[in-house]
Amino acid sequence: MKTSQILLGVSLVAGLVGSVQAATQVVEADGLRVSAGDGGSFSIVLDGLPFGQGSDFWVVDPDWNKHYYGYPEDKDQRNDTMSTRTAQGGEIYLPMKIDTGDFSGEQRIEVLPGRKLRMSVDAKVTTDLTPLLMEHMICEINPAWLAGRSLEWTTADGSRETTMIAGLPLQGELKDITLAAKFSSLKLDTRLGPVDIETTGNMPLTLLDYRKNTVSYGKMVFWFGVLDVPLDVRHHIKYELTMQFPPAREKGAESKGVVKAGLGEKKQVLKADPLPDRIIPTPKKLEWKQDNWLVRKPVKIAIEARAGSKAERAFVERLKGEVAEDAVEHGIEITEDESFPHVQLRLLKTNKTRDLFKHPEQYQIMVGKQGVAIDAATTEGLMHGTKTLRQLYRHNDEGVYVRGCSISDYPSLEYRGMMMFNGSNAGPVQSWLIHDIVGAFKFNHLMYYATLVKWPSHPQLHRRAHAMSMEDVTQVAEAAQREHLDVVPFLPAFGLKEWVRWDDIDLPDAGNRRAFNAADPKERAIVEDVIRDAVKLFKPAKYVQISHDELETTTEALLESVAFWDKRVRAMGLRAMIWGDLFLFRGEATDARNAPSLEEAKVRRAGIPKQVTVTDWHYASEKPEAYTSLRLFMDEGLEVIASPWFEPENIVNITRQVVTEQKKDGAPGAGKIIGMQDTTWAGFDFNQQAIEENSKQVAAWIISAEAAWTGGALPHTALPFDALKEFQRIWNADAMPTAGAQGRVALLDDVANFDLEPAKQGDPWLGLQSGDSMAGVPVGEEWFGRLLMRVVQGPTKKARGVLLAGRMNPEGEWPKTLEIAVETTASALNFLTAATFGGPADPAIAKTVVTYDDGTSVTWPWRLGQYVFSFDDPREAGPTPLLWEKKEEGKMPRYLHGYIWKNPHAEKVIKKVEFVSENGMSSLVVLGMNVVQAEAKKPKLRN
Repeated sequence: MKTSQILLGVSLVAGLVGSVQAATQVVEADGLRVSAGDGGSFSIVLDGLPFGQGSDFWVVDPDWNKHYYGYPEDKDQRNDTMSTRTAQGGEIYLPMKIDTGDFSGEQRIEVLPGRKLRMSVDAKVTTDLTPLLMEHMICEINPAWLAGRSLEWTTADGSRETTMIAGLPLQGELKDITLAAKFSSLKLDTRLGPVDIETTGNMPLTLLDYRKNTVSYGKMVFWFGVLDVPLDVRHHIKYELTMQFPPAREKGAESKGVVKAGLGEKKQVLKADPLPDRIIPTPKKLEWKQDNWLVRKPVKIAIEARAGSKAERAFVERLKGEVAEDAVEHGIEITEDESFPHVQLRLLKTNKTRDLFKHPEQYQIMVGKQGVAIDAATTEGLMHGTKTLRQLYRHNDEGVYVRGCSISDYPSLEYRGMMMFNGSNAGPVQSWLIHDIVGAFKFNHLMYYATLVKWPSHPQLHRRAHAMSMEDVTQVAEAAQREHLDVVPFLPAFGLKEWVRWDDIDLPDAGNRRAFNAADPKERAIVEDVIRDAVKLFKPAKYVQISHDELETTTEALLESVAFWDKRVRAMGLRAMIWGDLFLFRGEATDARNAPSLEEAKVRRAGIPKQVTVTDWHYASEKPEAYTSLRLFMDEGLEVIASPWFEPENIVNITRQVVTEQKKDGAPGAGKIIGMQDTTWAGFDFNQQAIEENSKQVAAWIISAEAAWTGGALPHTALPFDALKEFQRIWNADAMPTAGAQGRVALLDDVANFDLEPAKQGDPWLGLQSGDSMAGVPVGEEWFGRLLMRVVQGPTKKARGVLLAGRMNPEGEWPKTLEIAVETTASALNFLTAATFGGPADPAIAKTVVTYDDGTSVTWPWRLGQYVFSFDDPREAGPTPLLWEKKEEGKMPRYLHGYIWKNPHAEKVIKKVEFVSENGMSSLVVLGMNVVQAEAKKPKLRN
């Protein structure tokens, strides 16, 4: 497995375990504070500023299939971790051992006088296991310390090397993101002074710029530790490092009071943005017409379904209501008067139409001057036509019209699925996503992971911090039903494995909560109860996902469990799904091949009951023909669904291979491949924050919808849309009307205090030793995307913003608060902002308080990676589009982002908007704000 994938896997596991309420030990002296505990909880804080956090330690096989030691598996570390404190510091002792006896050792962390940290590891592989890898992530270093700074290291042979850490994160594989490796000493020239690291022993240390490793998806850290080192039999692991931190800053950035600004005159502040002539997913046949249907009168929605069954006629009546709801949303009046223009929904089931509609889900739609006609031979086809109609509504100065066109269309794949996790208080936002993306883009299956729901049969099986209520999950089920989605409940059934990862739950007496027993009848009864709860709620038509992936278990236990659950799920009238990785070995797939050997992989595949469907997940971006495992499962007579993640190349190419394999269906003994199941791994609490922080993953749903519908007809480099921009358009539609809007811009001239480039070219700016800056930002009133902003021009003719207080600001006084008087209503507020440095999302770097004239207020945090990005960060989020960028040869690429805030109380007068610094490492820079005064629409479902 590639190291980048290894590190991602580690971070996912650590994210689960690190949230355990561990018995954390703390030692400190001279402003240096170190904490450590079980499960990898670890932090280094200097003068109140986080330097590094998190830790992992693993001993594994080369494919990371089997874990011989890992912090998560160390059951006794919680109770055995000890600390000794002294006036000059102290020591934390962490024992390391595993029940199998394969590995044992100890780790000691000391805080010494003079702001020095010492860490030592002394451990042994205690059995004849081979081959093995060892990895120890000592910590993740906050990038504010290092970005744009230099480092120097000495290798084992005594040679010295230096490099400048680019302000812009690097991109690529391990070799591209390695800053220093196999060093005996390392000097980090941080913004607050040098940090000197010395190391001895038999394990080489590595420093990685992990901020844009492709698999980490923008994890804004520097990775520091022992990386992927092979171990010999009975290897003795012994190494030590010291970290000497600089003295406290004598004179630094200081926080002072409030600065105030106001608004300018009313003018257009939001550009019009007409929808393009485009349908997603792309129809098989599409011709745009010159004549549109301008809707000037009430509209009659007529249906024709006399040839259909009673159930089909009822379904068409339901579609009529849905079309009416969509029309009303666009301001169209609905009537039953036959003399008015029509939208016709016709379910045609004659012999002639059967010849016309050769594909089961095919539809035709015609739009001309007189109205709309949607024809199909099946209810599925008619439904697809109504969803296409949603994308044909337009608005101009004359009113509402429907874009003229002729379409004949059908999907390439039978199964088109996407995956979503449960989320705390996420019912409204997930329902909105289901309506505006999942349903709108013609998915037909929603796989829903639901282990953290408070299910009625066993409500104790949830994690308190992220529990989802039955009220919220019922909203999701109802939204899926409205969009005609077949929900696939995703409930891992190999015992209570997915529940025992957390301690803040109230487990019943079912097996050993640490070393769970997947075959324990008590555990199985509990899991079955929950599955039945989910089936009752979601009413799946065909499938239940029982998981069985990434497990360390025997072939016998695995196949016994799959066979057991196959029978139990079939008894419910449904079909079990499993993931495919435990049934593949190296050479049979490029990734997700976690069987212990080739022989056992073959035995495992042969042992899968033929009624079970395999969702074959692969996340590496490969050529279509490289996804060979699809055929391996088909050759066993199994039903197969391909499962990519969020990279466009991965999504499109694995879908192309699905189409290729479909053409081979019918071979003797072969199974059947029926479609593609997109997967989403954006945390186990898929709420609004997770959605915004993982916008790239959610945007990938649109690519998956296109690929599944068209069969990957176009390569990933030639898609007719930018998925992230399309997601942002949908996400911000209520706040950003396509017709544009009037409003007012903020006037920051009297309070702007921070130039975006130095007075003299080449002088250090914001501590960037490379000489880079934000040179080139436009000044005055300028359009940034669709948003009009007024950027202050400073005395040196350079762009200038308001820099709020922060601990790593340049020396001087910086305001704690920026207050902008508004004194008007607003449908939305838009901001042009940046952060001085990247870093972890929490804690937030600032907060904004919007105060209304009635004394009420709304507050939100400026969280990195969600609502604000650093000057050198090209990523985007749903409400945080990239508005300006500049790239020059040999210079740091520069970026400015917007943040679009939908006012939940558009009827109220906003008195003021306050930006309040949290005085942390990164600081908020406000360059502009505008107040949009468009007609407020009631949000459909999203908060």
